[in-house]
Amino acid sequence: DVSLVHQPQLGVVLFRRAGWAAEQWAAWAQQLLADGVAFVAPTNWKGEPVGRLVFLHPHTSRGVVDEVLATLA
Repeated sequence: DVSLVHQPQLGVVLFRRAGWAAEQWAAWAQQLLADGVAFVAPTNWKGEPVGRLVFLHPHTSRGVVDEVLATLA
């Protein structure tokens, strides 16, 4: 149920979760922050609420990404 909005550029990845509105994105982001998992900033892409991951460390592992995406289930 998760798909890329467009191909990643630099360290920014936009993605959508089928059926989620801005409220679900905000709640998800707040929970990840409260749990100390990640700081995720929901955003809008062409009027559609989407998730945005920004990778600042060049050695961020796929495991970290998988952990964050697993919380979308």
